[in-house]
Amino acid sequence: MTGNRGNMGKEEPQKRTVALVALGANLGDAEGNIHAALQLLAATPGIWILKTSSLIKTEPVGGPVGQPCYFNGAVLIETTVDPYGLLDELHQIENKLGRVRNVVWGPRTVDLDLIIYGDVQTFTEELTLPHPRLYWRRFVLDPACEIAPELTVPTTGLSLEETRRLLIATCAHFGLFSILLQRVIRAGTAETLP
Repeated sequence: MTGNRGNMGKEEPQKRTVALVALGANLGDAEGNIHAALQLLAATPGIWILKTSSLIKTEPVGGPVGQPCYFNGAVLIETTVDPYGLLDELHQIENKLGRVRNVVWGPRTVDLDLIIYGDVQTFTEELTLPHPRLYWRRFVLDPACEIAPELTVPTTGLSLEETRRLLIATCAHFGLFSILLQRVIRAGTAETLP
């Protein structure tokens, strides 16, 4: 019998991909829910946690008025699970921890968003990668930069830290423009009043 007996019965090692997941919660024991989600994530086959950020407390962005503040963080993982399978695993963890999806951007026991998955770029009804609102969310970028500032955003080629600095600069310029515009409007209004 001929052949390479050294490889018989051995499986090829699966390629591991680095992915970034954003964490958030603002209902019940929000911090405890995030820690429970991390434990469930670490126990999922094909997922290895590399780094976890500290949690920050933030005001809600969008959604119903009057909801509680959020705790937000990020986790850097390696995984052999494909992006759609990983999204499914994240949803299963959310469900186990009581996540109910009935209000867009509403309060939640836990929220796990797949932000970056290697260099994958996809736009489907089920999954968009990188996450489409990554570029405008300090509550995602701040904790992400704590653990992976050099991680590249595939669509732009910028690092997370460069993306964060760009957002800060944009908000600063927009804020200054907004103040100046308000002054011009007030000045114009004052001149037209009798």
